[in-house]
Amino acid sequence: MKLWKILLLLISLASAGCQTTIAPDADPVVVRSQQALEISFAVVDKFVAWEYKNQKVVSPDTHKVAETLRREFPPAFQIAMSLLSKYKSSRDAESKRLLVNYVDQVKNYANLAQTVQ
Repeated sequence: MKLWKILLLLISLASAGCQTTIAPDADPVVVRSQQALEISFAVVDKFVAWEYKNQKVVSPDTHKVAETLRREFPPAFQIAMSLLSKYKSSRDAESKRLLVNYVDQVKNYANLAQTVQ
C-alpha cells in the first residue's frame, strides 16, 4: 500500500509541474480542470479497483470509503465533465465558478482515496 501512495504522490507532483507549462493561447481553467479530472479519475479508479480485489483483507473503514466513492464520485465527475464542456463553449463567469467548484469536489474525492489506509 505504501508503494501505491508514493506513486500517487509522484503523479500529483508531476501534474503540479505541468501546470506551469500552459500554452500561451490556452485557457488555464480548461487545462488545469482537465488535468485535475484525469488524475482524480485515475486515482479513484485505481483505489476502488484495488479495494474490490482485496475486499477480504481491507478494513471496514477502507471498504466504507470505497463504497462512498463508488456511489458519489461518478455523478460528481460527470457533472464536472459537463461543466467543462459548457465552460469551453461559453467562457462565462458562472460556468467557470461551477466548474471550479465541481473540480474541487472531484479532487477531494481523489484525496480521500489517497488518505485511506
